[in-house]
Amino acid sequence: MCHICGRLIDTTLPVNDRMGWTLDHRVPIAVAPHLAEEPGNLAPAHRGCNSRKGANPNFRHEAPRQSRIW
Repeated sequence: MCHICGRLIDTTLPVNDRMGWTLDHRVPIAVAPHLAEEPGNLAPAHRGCNSRKGANPNFRHEAPRQSRIW
């Protein structure tokens, strides 16, 4: 599960695919370099989600819009 968007990660995709697996720092290294290798600060994420988040510790994933309201 991607800790940013909550969706499943397909681990068979290449790592350079935007939906591929990457390791994210929950608290960015730029904010807390001392947590860079702390296991509790690491979480799986889609490459695209991780890229959008960047070094912003306050990033909130916006749920995708649906085509209809059910």
